[in-house]
Amino acid sequence: MNITGFLDDYFVEFVIFALIWNVLGIGFLLWRRKNRGLVLPKVTDPEVIFYERTASGNSHKNWLTRIAGASNCLTLIVTDSHLVLTTFFPFTAFAGVFDLEHLIPLERLASVNAKGKTVKIEFSLGSEKRRISLLLGESERFLAALSGTEKLNCPVGVDGK
Repeated sequence: MNITGFLDDYFVEFVIFALIWNVLGIGFLLWRRKNRGLVLPKVTDPEVIFYERTASGNSHKNWLTRIAGASNCLTLIVTDSHLVLTTFFPFTAFAGVFDLEHLIPLERLASVNAKGKTVKIEFSLGSEKRRISLLLGESERFLAALSGTEKLNCPVGVDGK
């Protein structure tokens, strides 16, 4: 039996299997995200200094996270004490897989460098160093928000426009 004959005979079963497989996979990713226990601040919280909902970017953790980024679906929040990077639903299921969901204390930022609208952030999680590249619509406001916080221990650099 060739593939065309198989699909003719079992098309409905194949579609049902594919739908169930996708629902279970996305459900598992959402369940894993919920069990991480990451509590993110709301945009309406009074300690929010900067907020951008349509940022783009990628992580430099491994080859997969370098090529698979987020385009206009990253949410970036700067508070008095944290830098928050996350996505909005339905992309939240994949944010952990692509290393795009972080609650970073400002003390853990190692460097913040900007070139035009691109911002590269280096930070540490325990003993591991991470780097994330972001493309922001309002990079100047983001850098000003980070520079204005007291808990930031690294310089905020601008390489040029």
